[in-house]
Amino acid sequence: MADDEDLDFYECIRCSSAFHITGVCLASGSKYLAGQFVVCSRHFNPSPKTNPLHARFGVTWCFSCEKGGGNMLNCESCPAAYHSTCLNVAGADKKGSQQTTLTGLENWKCPDCSAGVHPLYGDIVWVKFGSYRWWPAQIYWPYEVPQNISDLPHDVGEFPVCFFGSRDYLWLNRKRVFPFKKGDKCCKDSSKRSGGKLFDKAIKEALALYNSMQSDPTQSYQQSSLLKNKRRSSKKKNNNK
Repeated sequence: MADDEDLDFYECIRCSSAFHITGVCLASGSKYLAGQFVVCSRHFNPSPKTNPLHARFGVTWCFSCEKGGGNMLNCESCPAAYHSTCLNVAGADKKGSQQTTLTGLENWKCPDCSAGVHPLYGDIVWVKFGSYRWWPAQIYWPYEVPQNISDLPHDVGEFPVCFFGSRDYLWLNRKRVFPFKKGDKCCKDSSKRSGGKLFDKAIKEALALYNSMQSDPTQSYQQSSLLKNKRRSSKKKNNNK
């Protein structure tokens, strides 16, 4: 088999999905097998009856206009929600043509999920856990977390997040996270009222890293380099046994 350096793509063994071998494009929650083979996160099989964290937790506002109330369409795959009247804006391309149709609403997916957009390792996200408010966190590579966290039961489609402020870890999935953006509704709401010292600290840390990543996009590639080094190290250990 070719060395990792000679491979172009990760290939999912269950579907036709492929991801650049650098790791920058690999969907978080994908399970690495060997060589260029993975099981991608599209094969997440939620079981909310046995694991409450597999149940979708949606936002209460429209991702387009950021207002609540009205006729809302809820994405089945992530927390996103949209007013049906806003989809002409949220689902239109540059020419203004409608891309999102209001069919099959019982299994409706938002524009991002329909387009195959997925959370990536290193992404800063908003996370919903228990009775806590939406909280900023970062998606980590499984090898970056402490061993006791890595050893916790998890499956394809689940990924570890590290909460800003507390530095606690948790295995989650895309039904409980959405992208963190400066000036989004959660940020605006947090600036209107204090969420406690820990939450205020979390917001400051998340914004600092977000701004840093926006000004230096190569940070994502630095993480993919860490992945390659990790795999090389593992390969050497196996060869020395």
